[in-house]
Amino acid sequence: MGAERTARIRAAGEEIRSLLDGIEAEGRAAGVAEALLSDLRLCLDELLVNVVNHGAPAPEAEITVHYRLEPDAVAAEIVDAGPAFDPLSLPDPDVDAPLDARVPGGLGIYFVRRLMDEVVYERRDAFNRLRLAKRAVADPATI
Repeated sequence: MGAERTARIRAAGEEIRSLLDGIEAEGRAAGVAEALLSDLRLCLDELLVNVVNHGAPAPEAEITVHYRLEPDAVAAEIVDAGPAFDPLSLPDPDVDAPLDARVPGGLGIYFVRRLMDEVVYERRDAFNRLRLAKRAVADPATI
């Protein structure tokens, strides 16, 4: 039992929460593991806020989110028509540096990379496409 959908939102911050609440509710109804839902929500929130704040050409621009929710796996693709930008090209921040020596920014995509099993950027047909996926980890006690 799972769900696969496509959602479209305006590039406005207030629409992100509503979308994420809907995905989370749908995931719970589909029996998706809470840890997967939590990680997906955190990553989608970070990435969508970045698109709205830095990449969307206008507040009325559309962002499309394709997502698939399964009890043991989640996947999503964010599609936007903003300027070409591969967030995966950014270097990881130095998380070991003292706070006063750190360069601002970059932590969001760092966490996305760490939380997801797969994160892939592609520029195709004048659209940015960022795909992410995560599978549940088998409980070693049940193996």
